[in-house]
Amino acid sequence: MHVTVPSVKYREIMEGKNSESSATIRERVEAARERQRARKGKLPLGSGCQSLLREAIDQMGISLRAHDRIIKVAQTIAHLEGQETISEDHLIEGLNYRGANKL
Repeated sequence: MHVTVPSVKYREIMEGKNSESSATIRERVEAARERQRARKGKLPLGSGCQSLLREAIDQMGISLRAHDRIIKVAQTIAHLEGQETISEDHLIEGLNYRGANKL
């Protein structure tokens, strides 16, 4: 997966504004991994997700393999946020990551 990251000004780096420490990020990732293990990695799709996936398949020509990968990415995002279901926002973010990989 490739993610485009915007550039940051030197002053913003030195001031450390809006940054998470590595320890905080590590705790969040470890908690998400534990949730994934407890749920065996699977989360239900929230309302509206099926229609969003149908549109993605029909309009973007998404394959079954890509569909599965998008759901896996959306699940990971939901786990990182501590959510119990995959939301449309999680799917949209997963679709955006897929789009970035296709450029």
